[in-house]
Amino acid sequence: MFSEDTYETRNFGVGHCGDVCHVRVRMRGTESQKSGRKFERSLTQYAAALRWGRLREAVSFHVAQDGTAAAVNLEHLENFSVTSFKIISKTIIPSSEKDGINEAVVVAEMSYFHKEQGTIRKSNLNQLWWYNAEIKRWLVETEFPEFK
Repeated sequence: MFSEDTYETRNFGVGHCGDVCHVRVRMRGTESQKSGRKFERSLTQYAAALRWGRLREAVSFHVAQDGTAAAVNLEHLENFSVTSFKIISKTIIPSSEKDGINEAVVVAEMSYFHKEQGTIRKSNLNQLWWYNAEIKRWLVETEFPEFK
């Protein structure tokens, strides 16, 4: 079974015993639909990693298109706890390649708590996401959010 396939339940009427018969039909999506679903999953995973304190995992999403990984002081991040991460908008940018989506712009709002100072701050994020076809993963081109 293909993990990127979607399924649809179709009603095929009443069966011999009087029950309504349903059949799950595999629906194959186009490459751009699959890439779009991967983007949605990646964005959800990223937001969850930030929100639940898995900041090392969140940092792993920040890789520039030239392969440069984000340089982040993980020890510094231990002083902070993300209290909310809200997606304001997301725009998928169609690729010039056939059936491809390779970039997206995400505008988000993040609130975080400084554990030592007892303060809550809010940060607006404008992120450029890109799809790495070699590793089949969406990544964030933009710098990792700054925690002050």
